[in-house]
Amino acid sequence: MAFTADGGLRVEFDRGDVGVPASGSYRVALSKETITPWLSAFGQRAQRQTMNPSGPLDLGATHTPSTPVPTHTVSGDDDTDCKKVNPDIVRAAAKAGHEVGNHSWNHPDLTRLTPQQIASQINRTSAAIMAATGKAPTVFRPPYGAINRVVRSATTLSPVLWDMDTEDWKYRDPARVARTVISRTQRNDVVC
Repeated sequence: MAFTADGGLRVEFDRGDVGVPASGSYRVALSKETITPWLSAFGQRAQRQTMNPSGPLDLGATHTPSTPVPTHTVSGDDDTDCKKVNPDIVRAAAKAGHEVGNHSWNHPDLTRLTPQQIASQINRTSAAIMAATGKAPTVFRPPYGAINRVVRSATTLSPVLWDMDTEDWKYRDPARVARTVISRTQRNDVVC
């Protein structure tokens, strides 16, 4: 989705998102008059910024969260208690207008779990997000992008995958991550 210069909204659906894949992609344009009453305060700020670009976009956050410090290794031996560490970060992200999605409780490969274990991973995390933000997530990103029929059937959340992995977990250098994203992404890419 993107705002147009006149304040309307253009929504593009990739091949297969709606209809059958053979029918190709779809593009829908909605007028400013149609969408404005439905926009959140953040959406209205983004719409105004698109129509009249003027400096940085005010995301509405009351403060800038501090940079999180890694608390575990990539090997999966994570003993982080998310109830103690992450609620403030999640709250700040939601308050800034970001959609908070589910990423599992402790980052296992969900395809290697039983349906009950998968449901526990997702439901426990959704409950923590709900407690922190007051809103239950509607999407989830399976760790490692590992998803199959069993994982899909264990939840009603919509899976979100990505086009490009920044490998920010491997290279903890914000400038390097930014260069990677800028040089490798294309319009409408999802970056993780």
